[in-house]
Parts: sequence; C-alpha cells; structure tokens
Amino acid sequence: DIPVTSIMVEGFEKGIILNDGQCKEANLQITGEYTAVVTIVEGRYHQIKRMFGCYGAKVVELNRICMGNLYLPKDLKLGEVKEASQEELQKIQQVSNY
Repeated sequence: DIPVTSIMVEGFEKGIILNDGQCKEANLQITGEYTAVVTIVEGRYHQIKRMFGCYGAKVVELNRICMGNLYLPKDLKLGEVKEASQEELQKIQQVSNY
C-alpha cells in the first residue's frame, strides 16, 4: 500500500527482528513502485506481512511462486489445485532436508 524503497531492501537483507523476537532475513527485489519479489529460506507465520509491517507497509496481495526448485505452473489460476507428480514431491522433500 506504500512504495517499496531501497531502505526496505537493505533492512530485509540485514534482518528484521519481529515481535516474537526472531530475526528474519530475506532478499527483496523491487519490481515496480508498489511491487517486489521476496525470497526467504524458511517462512514463519505471516513473516513477509510482518516484515513489511515494520516499515508501516501493508501487504495487499501475496503470491507464492515456488517452493525450493518447484515452481507453480504459470497457467494455474487462483484457487486451482494441481496434483503433484512423484518428481515434484521429491523436489519439495529436498527443500525440507536443508
């Protein structure tokens, strides 16, 4: 709901201490005045929303595009589901073994 700034980029990279005491780091890439791509290693409860909240920003829309090496199909519409193949399940399991 507010422009994404270079100050946010720096803060995400250094790490933000959330109100539960955890310090979380993330890679924030600005893609437009009000849009960005955020990359995290391990997500916690509403982590991205809480990180932006530290800057007084409200996340209006949030979309997961991948989990590790497993990317969602670009033609998958909002609310649709896709059954994962055995190969896709292995990609997810590889992520959880880090």
